[in-house]
Amino acid sequence: MADAIKIGIWGGPGSGKTTFLAALRIAILKYARNTNTSWTINGIDEKHVGSALFLETNTRYLQSGEFPPATTGKPTDATYTYEVNGTLFASWPRRSKDVQFTLNVFDYPGGDLLDKDAGDELWEYLTDCQGLIYLFDPNQTEVGKGNFDYLQRALDMMRRVFVKKSLAINRGRLPQHLAFCITKFDEPLILERLLDRNLIAFDGSDPTYPPFVLKPFEAFECLADDLTIQVVRGYFHEDRLNYFGTSSIGFYADPSTGRVDITDCSNMQVEREEFVDGDGRRKER
Repeated sequence: MADAIKIGIWGGPGSGKTTFLAALRIAILKYARNTNTSWTINGIDEKHVGSALFLETNTRYLQSGEFPPATTGKPTDATYTYEVNGTLFASWPRRSKDVQFTLNVFDYPGGDLLDKDAGDELWEYLTDCQGLIYLFDPNQTEVGKGNFDYLQRALDMMRRVFVKKSLAINRGRLPQHLAFCITKFDEPLILERLLDRNLIAFDGSDPTYPPFVLKPFEAFECLADDLTIQVVRGYFHEDRLNYFGTSSIGFYADPSTGRVDITDCSNMQVEREEFVDGDGRRKER
C-alpha cells in the first residue's frame, strides 16, 4: 500500500464531487463485469473515519435515482480516502498489469476553497498527490465565484506548499499530472453547445454505447472562459495534462433497444409539487 499512487479529486461547489464518487463505484463494478476482471473500491478508515460509510450512503442515493445531498455544513473530517485495486490487460503484447492507487476526495462545503489559507490541510493533501482530478462545471460562471477563481486560488495555495517544502517546481508549473474533467456535459444546454460544434459522437462499434465528447480539449475551450484556459496551461506541463468529458448520471436510453436518442436523452426528472393558489386554482411548482 505504501507504493500506491495517490490521486486527489477536487472542484468548486456544485461540480459534482460526491455524485462522481458514487458513480465511480458503479462504473468500476460494471467495467469489471464487462471485461471479466476484478476491480474494487473500498474506503480506508484508519485515518479518515467515515470513508466507507460516505461512499455506501451516496451510492445508495444514486442507485435510487436521487442526487446525493450537497455538503452544506462544516464536517469534522471532509477528506475521504479510498483504495482502488484492479487489473488491466494489453492486447499486444498480451499481458496483464495489476493496478493500485489511493483516491482522496475533498468534500468541503461550497465556497470554502476561496477561504482556506496556505496552511490548510486540503492543500497539503493535494500537493502530496502524484495525480489530480479537477471537476470542471461549465455552469460555474459567476464573477468572483467561478471556475477561474476556484482554480486560481487552489493552484496558488498548492504552489505555496511546494515552495515551503522546497519541492521541485519548473518555471512555475506544478509537477503533478492533471485529469481535467468536464462534468455535466449531458445537461441539455451544455450538450446543445457541444453538438453545435460537432464535439459529440457515438461509438460505431456498439449502438448501445452512450454519446461521448469527441475532442475534450476543444470542448473545454468551447465551454471555458479565457482566464480558466490560461490558468490551467500556466500551472501544468502540457505533457501532463489530459482532458475528459464525464457524466455522473449518464443519458436516458430506450429500455427496449438500449439506444440513446440524442434529441431526447435527459436522464434527469424534476419532481413538481402541486399547490392551490389564492384563487383556488391548482398549479405546479
